[in-house]
Amino acid sequence: MLIRFISLVVLWIFFSSAWAEPFVVARVGNNTKKVVDSLKPVAETVIEQAGLSQFDRVEVKVMPNLDALLAEVKAGKVHWVSESAYAAALIHSESDMKAYLRRHKKGVASYGSVLLSNDQINDWADLLGKSITAEDNGSFSGYFLVYRQLREQGLPINFLSGLRDTKSADHVNIVFSSDEENSWAWLSRGLTDSAIFSSTDVEDEGYLQQPQAAHLKRFWQSPDYPRAVELFSQQLGEENIGKIISALYALAAEGEHPVLKAYEKSYQFDELNADDYQNLKSIYDFVLTDRAE
Repeated sequence: MLIRFISLVVLWIFFSSAWAEPFVVARVGNNTKKVVDSLKPVAETVIEQAGLSQFDRVEVKVMPNLDALLAEVKAGKVHWVSESAYAAALIHSESDMKAYLRRHKKGVASYGSVLLSNDQINDWADLLGKSITAEDNGSFSGYFLVYRQLREQGLPINFLSGLRDTKSADHVNIVFSSDEENSWAWLSRGLTDSAIFSSTDVEDEGYLQQPQAAHLKRFWQSPDYPRAVELFSQQLGEENIGKIISALYALAAEGEHPVLKAYEKSYQFDELNADDYQNLKSIYDFVLTDRAE
């Protein structure tokens, strides 16, 4: 009898393990520990509060780039993604994972790009033969929105490998700085004719109020986009997605909950509205056009 009981227990453990399913959260990143420390606590808390007992653990996947993330999502291997509006637009349009919420990352609900330039730039055509410093080609606010504007203006673009490269006289020349601090240093010292920043950085850092900005101006500013977007796989079903969203709202209602502090100080979530979805669609439509050219 004892042997039979032990056998049944072993079988129960085996089949429970075989049927157990991880809840998978994913994001693009280059610092695995930082991403895991941010995503895992909030996902574990939300799954528990939502009562999703079919998941026995949370697994965080840190992907090296957006293509890798898209591949995992399309393969049905991810349940929850939190990404920029650019990544969200592609995921929402190319997979069964859909965008639901705007996350107030570090207290910021929406943001965009600002192109600061010297006072000799008065029109888009004035940028021909001149240089624009961008953060990197994966940055939404520090590159993509201005790149899109240049393309829609019909301006030819030349990419420089560094500040010492010779600029093309009949192109807008883009050079990457790696980060916003370098972009500001190059622009304020006159090493580049213009530079791209997020609207939050321009305001928070007070760039245009600094003494070295006397010759600079805000040449162009984009519309605002969600700072971060929460997407959920349709494989979860609308009922379970609703439970997850309700759990996030409940956490936010508690104030500065520790797991939301770890989640990049995201203390508020809002449903995306019609304008948000239209903006995501416009991003994707541009990407398709740009790919085809």
